[in-house]
Amino acid sequence: MQTLPPVPEGFTRTNEYPKFSRTDGATSITDKFFIHFSDFEFEMIEQLEASLYYGDLVVSDISAEPDVAQNMMFVTIKYGSPGSSGLPNATDGQTEWTLDDSGMEVPIDKKKKDGTPYFENYYVRHNYSLAAASAEAAGSSEVDTLWNNKKTIDLSYENSLKYKWLKDADSLPEGWTIVKEKTKGIESVLQPSAVVVGTAKYTSYNSAVANRKPIGKKVTPAKTFGITGEWLVVSSSISKDGRRWVVTTRYQNAPEWDSDYYST
Repeated sequence: MQTLPPVPEGFTRTNEYPKFSRTDGATSITDKFFIHFSDFEFEMIEQLEASLYYGDLVVSDISAEPDVAQNMMFVTIKYGSPGSSGLPNATDGQTEWTLDDSGMEVPIDKKKKDGTPYFENYYVRHNYSLAAASAEAAGSSEVDTLWNNKKTIDLSYENSLKYKWLKDADSLPEGWTIVKEKTKGIESVLQPSAVVVGTAKYTSYNSAVANRKPIGKKVTPAKTFGITGEWLVVSSSISKDGRRWVVTTRYQNAPEWDSDYYST
C-alpha cells in the first residue's frame, strides 16, 4: 500500500491532511486538496470518485467548496471500507447469472468447420431439387442414391455432367428436366441460441476494469444452465450503479465456434 492516499493531478494537498481515524474496527480517511478556481470543473468530482482508492478503501464521500474570494476550490475526499459510508452490501466479484434463450435463424445447409452439416438430419433434398440432363440419366438408379444420401451439393465430375442440384426452377438449363422436387423448401431454421449473462458489482473502478472479459474469446461461464456446446463472449460492458461499478458479460452458446477466428 502507498504511504499516503494519491494526490489527484493538478491538485495540491492542504496542510495537515490526510487525517486517519478508526471507529468500531473500521478505518476511514479524510483528505483535502485545492486547485485554482478557474481550473476547476464539476465533472472532476465524478472523475475523482471513479479513479481514487487507497488499498481496500474506496471514496465514500466527496465535496467541493470555494474560498471566500473564489480564488481556490477546495475538494474534500473521504475514504471508507466497502459496505459502509454509502456503500451498502457492495461485494466485489459476486456474480449473478441469468439465462436468455430466444433462438436465432441458421441456414439449413450450414456446415461445420470440418465440412459436415451443422444439422445432423439435413439432406440436400430438403431445399434443393434434382435435375437430370437426359431421360437416360433420369431413369438411372443414381437418382435415388443421390436423393436419399447426399448431405452436400458436391458431385463427382461424371455425375455433374448428368445431374444438378437446383435451388430455383428458373435456373434449370435448357433440355434438362427436374426429376425430384425439394421436400421442404426452407432456407433456415430456428436454432436455440442460449445467452448466459453474468453481472458482477465492484467497489472500485480498477477492479471492474480488471475483471472485464475480452470480446471474441471462447470462455465457459460459471453457470451454463445444463446447456452443452461452446461459449463465446459477445459483449462486456462497465456501467455505474450508484457508487458501485457493474460489469455485465454476455456469453453466447453454439455447438462450436470456429477456432480459426475465436480462441480460448
